[in-house]
Order: sequence, then structure tokens, then C-alpha cells
Amino acid sequence: MTTATKSTRSKHKPAQNNEAVARCFAAWQRTMRQEIARDQAEFYAKEAANEVYCETLPPLAGHQNISDFIACVTYAMANGFIAEKKACKLLYAAQVAICVLGREPKSQPPAAA
Repeated sequence: MTTATKSTRSKHKPAQNNEAVARCFAAWQRTMRQEIARDQAEFYAKEAANEVYCETLPPLAGHQNISDFIACVTYAMANGFIAEKKACKLLYAAQVAICVLGREPKSQPPAAA
């Protein structure tokens, strides 16, 4: 295990507080390990891991998933896994999803016969 991997593990321990963030971060870590084992330069390993992190984001469907999506994107932006410009676009998508969620039609009672 490299020194970078050890410091990454301890630095990101709080990720375990949110299951979605922990899942995305675990995918990131797994990809980093695989890419480094393939002798990829750290820069390319991080690029691959960052892409996998984004692919692991929860879908923007339902309140809990949207909340988890926001937590994952925010965590990734704070730790440099997602560029700020891309993170802003993703957070805007989450904002739109929340707005749509709040405007879903309410179920109507069946028509009287």
C-alpha cells in the first residue's frame, strides 16, 4: 500500500457517515488501486477514479436519492474528485430535480360513478 493510499484512507474517514458518499468513495478508491496496480501514473489513475465516482452517483429520482446525490457531489467537489464547473452543473441538475419533485401531480380521488 502506498503512502498516498494510507493518507487518502484516513483523510476520507468521515465519508462513511453517508452510505451514498461511502459507496461513491469506495468506487473511487477501488479504481485508484486498480489503476495504480496497472502502473498508471497517479494523474491518470485519479482521472479514471473521478470518472467512476461520477458514474456511481445516485439517480436524481426521489427525495432521498436527490439528497444523497447532493451529498456525493459536494463531498467530491470539496475533495477535488469533481471539477468545480462540473459540480456546479450537477448541483443545478439536483436543484431542478427537487423542483420537479415538489410539483409532481397529487393523486386524485377516483371519479364518482
